[in-house]
Amino acid sequence: MRALIFSLSLVFMMQTSFAAPAFDSTVKRLLKGYNHRDWSSIEALFDNQMATAVPLNRLTAIGNMTYQQCGAIRSVEPTDMAAPSAGTVTAHCGEGVDLVFTVSVDQEGRISGLFIKPVSGETTHPPQSTVHYRLPFKGKWYVFWGGPAVEENYHHPVLSQRYAIDFLIRNASGATHRGSGDKLSDYYAYGKTILAPADGKVVMVVSGAPDNPPGVMDPFVAVGNCVELQTAPHEYVIMAHLKPGSILVHVGERVKAGQSLARCGNSGNTSEPHLHFQIQNRFNMAEAVGLYPMFADYRSRSGDGPVKKVKLGSPVRGETVEAK
Repeated sequence: MRALIFSLSLVFMMQTSFAAPAFDSTVKRLLKGYNHRDWSSIEALFDNQMATAVPLNRLTAIGNMTYQQCGAIRSVEPTDMAAPSAGTVTAHCGEGVDLVFTVSVDQEGRISGLFIKPVSGETTHPPQSTVHYRLPFKGKWYVFWGGPAVEENYHHPVLSQRYAIDFLIRNASGATHRGSGDKLSDYYAYGKTILAPADGKVVMVVSGAPDNPPGVMDPFVAVGNCVELQTAPHEYVIMAHLKPGSILVHVGERVKAGQSLARCGNSGNTSEPHLHFQIQNRFNMAEAVGLYPMFADYRSRSGDGPVKKVKLGSPVRGETVEAK
């Protein structure tokens, strides 16, 4: 399965190597480059494989979005070394979010592996949706990211996306696509019908974004094609990464729960076809706070465990869910 990268996350990971005489120096330069938003100085630290995987234009786009989310680094915890060439540094940022840098370097001190994860401490008592939703699809879908905890939900640092869910479809062996996965049509979720999760009014439609080839993202139009519904006075649902040309509704239209809205696509900042689903308390994502989505009457299964009937709940990472 390809790594699923979405919305405003900063993630890139390559192979690690061993023996690192200049690890501390490299990490200091990395953190300094981040604080100065000097992405070219960070690119200069990459080995050839990393530089190929993460070109400067991609590094700049994602780096700027991460800095906008998290702010500058104010202080740094001591490095937790996993090996002579690899370690983890926790940096405390200005917006109340920690950035965890997991770094590996080669013998020359070049970065050969990098994973940057925003972490926020809020995991309890999330504000819940007042509307009880139905799942926005038919069939069995897998929750790749979802839940109130940071480790379950990579959306967590972004207030409006804090309790968002990424749904995709897997086969019995856990693969999300047939064959090589080089074509969008290989993916089980691609083209599947997306349904209205509740009665509501269409308040936004974005329909001009193209689908990305698998593994290619568009951070400049993060949501891609999307539909936003208002389902209560202070409750808005966004369904993103939809297939171009598939949206069946228009702004101002009232829809009923279960009505076909569009088809799942791969538009926006996504590396493979999936449905991004979030609920927020305001129309504008930039001003909104995310709400914990409550779904009614669905089946859920975690791993190889038994299928459970859920009267009211919210799926979390690792569950396979299906509407009753």
